[in-house]
This record gives sequence, C-alpha cells and structure tokens, in this order.
Amino acid sequence: MNLEKISYFKILLIFTIIISYFLGFFLRENTSGGAESDFVNATWPAIQAIKENFYFSIKNYGKFGDGSWPMFHILNALFNPFTFSEYFFQLSITFVSLLNFFIFESLIRRKFKLEKIDSFLFASVILLLPFFRSSAFWGLTENFGWLFLLIGIKYYLDLEDLLEKKILNSKVLLCIFFLCFFSSLALYTRQYLIFFPIFIFLKLFFIEKNFKILFLISIIYLIFSLPGILLIYLWGGLYDTVNVPPGNVLVNHQPKYIIKNLPFLFSFFAFYLMPFFLVECFSKNIKEITQKYYKSFLIYFLVLILFYLFNFLEPLKNVTMGGGAFLKIDYILFERKLFFFILMSSLGFAFLYDIIKENPKSNLILSFCLLIFCLPKFIFQEYYEPLILILFLLLYKNNVNYFFGKKTNLTIIISTIYFAIYLLGSIYYKYFLFLNFDSWKQFLNS
Repeated sequence: MNLEKISYFKILLIFTIIISYFLGFFLRENTSGGAESDFVNATWPAIQAIKENFYFSIKNYGKFGDGSWPMFHILNALFNPFTFSEYFFQLSITFVSLLNFFIFESLIRRKFKLEKIDSFLFASVILLLPFFRSSAFWGLTENFGWLFLLIGIKYYLDLEDLLEKKILNSKVLLCIFFLCFFSSLALYTRQYLIFFPIFIFLKLFFIEKNFKILFLISIIYLIFSLPGILLIYLWGGLYDTVNVPPGNVLVNHQPKYIIKNLPFLFSFFAFYLMPFFLVECFSKNIKEITQKYYKSFLIYFLVLILFYLFNFLEPLKNVTMGGGAFLKIDYILFERKLFFFILMSSLGFAFLYDIIKENPKSNLILSFCLLIFCLPKFIFQEYYEPLILILFLLLYKNNVNYFFGKKTNLTIIISTIYFAIYLLGSIYYKYFLFLNFDSWKQFLNS
C-alpha cells in the first residue's frame, strides 16, 4: 500500500470514528450503565434549580445527590443556551466534549512532532472510550473535568518550556495564571483532579526548587480558592452537611481504602497501556521484553499470590460495583478464580514501575498524587478514563517517543483496534449480556 492510499485510509478511519461518536449519541448509547439515571436524577435537576434560584440551590446542593462540586452545573445554567431541553442540552455537551479530542490532538502533535493526520487518528481513540462517550451523550460532568485538565496541562507544558529556556517575562505570568485558572476549574468540576495542583506544588518544591514560581502559583491559587472557601463556609464542610447524611462522605472516602484499591489501580494501568505493550511485543524479541518487566512483575505477582493464599483477596470475588474491565472478565470467563485479574494487575504494576524508574523523582511524585483516586470505598474505571492515557503521553517523563517514531503506524493501528474492541465489548456487555444491574447481581449470586 503506497503512502497516498495509507493517508486516505487514515482519513477514512478518522471520519468513521467521529461518525460512530455521533451515531452513539443519536442511538442513545449508555455503555456506562448509570449515565441516564445520573443525568435524570442529579445533573439535570441541579442545573434547572440553579437557573431558577442560584443561591438557594448552591446552598442546598447536596439534595441533588451529585457527588461532584457544582462548577459544571453553574457554567451550564448560566452560559449554555440549550438548557431549555434535555435532548439539546445533551447534544451541546456531546459537541463540547469534542474539544477534548482537538486539544489532546494538538498536545500529542506538539510533543511527538507527528504529522497532523497521525495525531488526529491517534487522538481519536478518546472518542472510542465508553465512559467518555456516555458522559458526553448524557450530559454528565466528567468530560468538562478532562477538558479543563487538558487545557491546564497545555499551559503547564508551556511553562516548562519557558523555564527550561530561562525565559522570564509576561509569557511566564500568563502561563502561570491560565495554568492555575484551568486546573482550578478542573478541581471545581471533579474533586479528584486536585491531584494536578498537588503535583505542580510538589514538583516545584522538591525537584525544581523554584520558589519564586512556587510563590506566584501559591498566590494565584489562593485567589482562585476563594469560591471554594465560600462554599465550604456555606455548607459547613467540604460538602453540603445539611442535606447529605452526616459522615456519609467521610465513611466512603478514607486512607484505609488505598491498599485495598491498589490492585485495581494497577489493573487500570495494564488496561489502558496494553496497546503500547502489544507494540513492544510485535517490535522486540521476548528476551528484551522479559528483561524489561519480569522482575517487577514477578515480585508483585508473588505478593498477590501470597495474599490470595491467605484469603486477603477474598473480597475481590464479590465486588458488585466498580472494579474495572479486567475484574469483570475474570468473573465472566474464569469463574472468579482471580488468577486473570492478579496477572493483569501485576502487569500494570510492572508498567508503572518501568515508567517510574525512567525518571524516579518526577514520575514517583505524579504516581503518589494519583493515590487520591484510591480513597473511595468503591473504585470505578470511569475515574481513570481517559486519565491514564493523558498522564502516560503528556505528564509522565518516559520513553514514550519510542512509539511515535518508526512505530507510529503500528502504534496507531493497534491502539485503534484495541479501543474499538473495548467499545464493542462494552456495548455487548451492556445491551446483550447484562441488561441491568439486577441481572449482573443475579449472575454474581448464581
């Protein structure tokens, strides 16, 4: 196949993925399962209430049952002209969610010096991710969080470039301002995205030791924290303590859950980084791959096997909510033996360990900040989609350039096929295998 035909094929593939994205909206795709009910019972009532009575609705925000802070709802209630209709509002969020695709494309093209057609095609895998699609189609908060995070990362990378070149002028101040602004918007939209400001602080303090920039960022973050401080004062805590059962949030978010959730976290790394591992498998010999991963894989695998033998992993056999794709595959195909899940979690640990050792200081700090995602009692894969891809390609300091040199076409092909299979598998799981949550629970009890 000559270069011209390859280019036409890539263009066709991009348009096919975009068409599938909009087709998913018009077919009311809901592979995440709970997207429709979340919208009907929480998101939409909150937006309508804020339109009618801003102060009362914000003060009593907890009664809507939405776990995120109200930035998404405020922005849409005040500025989205399509809130007159559920359908048109959801369509508007579907279009706005596309901005994630375009910004992600521009960032990976900039970082890896890709041709536009290649960067567009690779970035389009974000439009195949089931949780991303469901959030877009049903007008939920997640994709606004990813959007603000990506823009924040854009200004973070700009700031890194300027500081590396030792440029100190108005551009630096603008980068700092917009970095703080958009990362604050991300936090106000999805609380877990606080990991990014924490990462910035820790890196500037412990690695860069750039206390001037740290001081400036601290001042601007302090200014942008004022609305949050006002909310905390209004609510009497980090959440609406009047309308949310006392202690409910604290009971379901505790440091003790971190250890329990680490196997899930590692399995998510394995899941989303699997295409890159497959590229290595096709490109390198077995000896190279084994030398790269076997020590860390074997150590963690043996630890989990030891935990399994002493029944510490027994609760993983009865997870009704969350757990991720690999755990569900273990349930469905391997009768909850957990061996497949242990294998995948160990592989994910090996991936993360390999990333960290390439730049121990920066990558370890970033990984430490991700522990905030392990605080909930129930851990869901949607928290990490497309987070792990964003971190691996944009924030982790690793040898990811290997995949975008001579291996660009192979990386794109494998990634597209892998995430397309993921989407089709999610559709099959939701619409043919388990039609509702009750059928899933019946399967677990059988």
